[in-house]
Amino acid sequence: MWTSGAARAARLCDAARLIWRGYSVAPTAIVHRDAKIAVSATIGPYSIVGAGVEIMDGAVLEAHCHIEGHTVIGPNVHVHPFACIGGRPQDLKYRDEPTRVVIGAHSVIREHATIHRGTAAHGVTEIGERVFIMSAVHVAHDCVIAPGAILSSGAQLAGHVVVGERAIIGGQAAVHQFTEIGAGAMIGGLAAVRGHVAPFCLAKGNTARLMGLNLVGLRRRGLENAHIRFLQAVFAFVFKGERGRGASAALTAAPTAESTTVARAAALLDALEHVPLEPQLTSTMRADARAIARFVLAPRRRTSLCMPEQ
Repeated sequence: MWTSGAARAARLCDAARLIWRGYSVAPTAIVHRDAKIAVSATIGPYSIVGAGVEIMDGAVLEAHCHIEGHTVIGPNVHVHPFACIGGRPQDLKYRDEPTRVVIGAHSVIREHATIHRGTAAHGVTEIGERVFIMSAVHVAHDCVIAPGAILSSGAQLAGHVVVGERAIIGGQAAVHQFTEIGAGAMIGGLAAVRGHVAPFCLAKGNTARLMGLNLVGLRRRGLENAHIRFLQAVFAFVFKGERGRGASAALTAAPTAESTTVARAAALLDALEHVPLEPQLTSTMRADARAIARFVLAPRRRTSLCMPEQ
């Protein structure tokens, strides 16, 4: 028994060997011999790094981090104390399949955040580059978080949630499983999100409803007022059957009040492809309008969209 225990300690308590080889690893850290650690990575006091973990160049684990499973911590990722990454998914169907977590470069994981590895259904939980995950956030199995997204403190993502590029999830908001949040969208604090949220839109409330566009996010992108007015007209046309001040030829191709959101989105997409448009509509404006229309038209989303209040 003593030999078995000593062998186990030799495998798990590998910090001394790494320190001797010039790695920046605290003496009290526990690093499995089978973990892959870049020389320029930093592992703080009392952190635990399990077998199968890969920590890449410039990554920093502060004190008391727990990284396990087949987890990749990308270059220059910063993980703060008490974050737990790569744990078993909270899915009763999980049977120890070799699933993964991948954290993209320059992302930040703050205190007490939890990120679970994927299940056999998708295989991986993906966090893109430069994602900011604030304190006490939960990212469940098989979620996909696109680059530049922000998850505010206490946000809770159920399994298979997709968060688009530069989207923002407000504090303590909860997102239902299999829900998609479009690029540039914003979810208000304490929202309960059960429907898919289209790109560039703002949703809040319990149950969350669309309130309009994420104007703050659009301005942060540096969009001009004409661009924002056009997208407001697109929103009003697709989701409310109205024609606003920024309406163009693309927004007059279908009936409004009598038609459905899906029908209006299809008409908008067709018009963007075939109707001659005004010169003032730039390629970026058309691309953003197409993104909204295509999001609405995707078969997996069209029956469970987040909609404005009637």
